[in-house]
Amino acid sequence: MAIAETGGSTKTAERLFVCQPSLSAGIKKLEQELGVTLFERGGRRASQVILT
Repeated sequence: MAIAETGGSTKTAERLFVCQPSLSAGIKKLEQELGVTLFERGGRRASQVILT
């Protein structure tokens, strides 16, 4: 939920005191396990991540 509140994985990682690649990998693994897309990503230059 924090990623939806902050609008991006970098800010969320800082808020949760984890590195951004670990956060992204964890989210991607969760999405694969659930078989759903939790967030719409806009690429490297995207300013926000949207909860689906």
